[in-house]
Amino acid sequence: MYNFFPQLIIILSVAGILVIIIRKIPVLSKEEVAWEQEEIILKRRWVFLQQRLNYSIKKLRRNIEILKQKKYFKSFLGFLEKTLRKIRVLSLKIDNKISGWIEKLKKAQDVAEEKKWIKIIANDFQNIEAYKELGEFYFQRKDHEKAKESFKKVLSLNSHDEEARERLKELERLKEQLPT
Repeated sequence: MYNFFPQLIIILSVAGILVIIIRKIPVLSKEEVAWEQEEIILKRRWVFLQQRLNYSIKKLRRNIEILKQKKYFKSFLGFLEKTLRKIRVLSLKIDNKISGWIEKLKKAQDVAEEKKWIKIIANDFQNIEAYKELGEFYFQRKDHEKAKESFKKVLSLNSHDEEARERLKELERLKEQLPT
């Protein structure tokens, strides 16, 4: 007797699902029709937009042809050319000004970095790393005389420092390559 209940529940569930589906078929078919109608409307709008765009392009071409025939067209082109040249000059001036600001910022950063290493050296005259960094700073800025002094100081504090010795040799090679 208990084996009958699960089968009965399954049959009633399937019947309930079928009833729900049968009742919803009209609603689902209406939504399908609505989607088809929307698709038709979108296609019509797309065709309308294409036609409008083609019309606008034709009108623009016609206006350009009319403008070319008038005597004002050459003066308009002259005005346009002058305006574009002025805009170009203005952009070059702005670029020049910004480049100047960037250079000032770089110099300010360089001064700050140089002061930092000098301050460290002023607090500790035996700081080999500070002298090396200061020498590297001068070397990168192509201030070879100051770089040479810094690396010589490193060697006076530690005569076995190969990095400083190599940099001094490199500075000597650069000095020989420069025209006198």
